Amino acid sequence: MRLTLSNFSTWRPGTYDIAPVYFSTLPLQRKMLSITAGNIDRIRDALRNYYETQRAANPLSTANHYPRPSNTSSQQPPDPDPLTNQGCRDGWYILDDALSDILVRIGIGNSEFGRTAWGASIEYCRDYDPTGASGYGVAPHHAALRINRFVSLGAPAENLRTGGNPDNNIVISF
Repeated sequence: MRLTLSNFSTWRPGTYDIAPVYFSTLPLQRKMLSITAGNIDRIRDALRNYYETQRAANPLSTANHYPRPSNTSSQQPPDPDPLTNQGCRDGWYILDDALSDILVRIGIGNSEFGRTAWGASIEYCRDYDPTGASGYGVAPHHAALRINRFVSLGAPAENLRTGGNPDNNIVISF
């Protein structure tokens, strides 16, 4: 007899059946979420440390103190308007992209940290301005990381310009 929701409480193994085995992937999913949170924390802390070393620059400098990759082709479709680009003035960079050297520049150097435990990319914005009140590179300087809120699906962050719904993203700003 086939096990279904309607016969769940009365089902018994037949001649060739074996008893059902209950299992849960919850402990594994929690561990993977912990790994992802650890990766995000490590990237955030390394970016903060990089920022602190750059902050000694001229206080009137309009240069942003968060790193930009040497090759910007790892950037999601560029959009300098923070109101249509989920608060990012510069563009979201894919950290585990082979063309992005952000992780190397901040001292992590391993693309493993640039993705969630489910394989989706963690994205980085070097000039985060969620209200759009500042200009490009204007202090105070903030950065952000983002992932899709459906992290366990391994889904990439969603971008309005590519037809996605940015409400499905988690943005961690600092």
